Amino acid sequence: MRRIGVIGAGRIGGPVIARLRAGGLGRLVAVLRRHPRTAGETDDPVAFLTHPLDLILDCAGPRALAAVGPAALARADLWSVGAAALADPATEAALAAAARASG
Repeated sequence: MRRIGVIGAGRIGGPVIARLRAGGLGRLVAVLRRHPRTAGETDDPVAFLTHPLDLILDCAGPRALAAVGPAALARADLWSVGAAALADPATEAALAAAARASG
């Protein structure tokens, strides 16, 4: 079963987290959110990325993807629900470089 981390717990991330907690799609291992509420949640990107993850779902938006995406790609597969961050050339370049480096 895939070990999954989620970035963001708002309008998109909240239902994604709820579905993962219900089971069957993978094992929710960690959540990165501004205001942690339960065990397994943190507001520290470094702590989030120390968890053994196979897949990271970005549900937070462009700033979070720009901040955490390159380091996330070095640890796991990364899926984002939006492409807005890629409109920024610096973010797109950083993510592309991280993807190339991680294979």
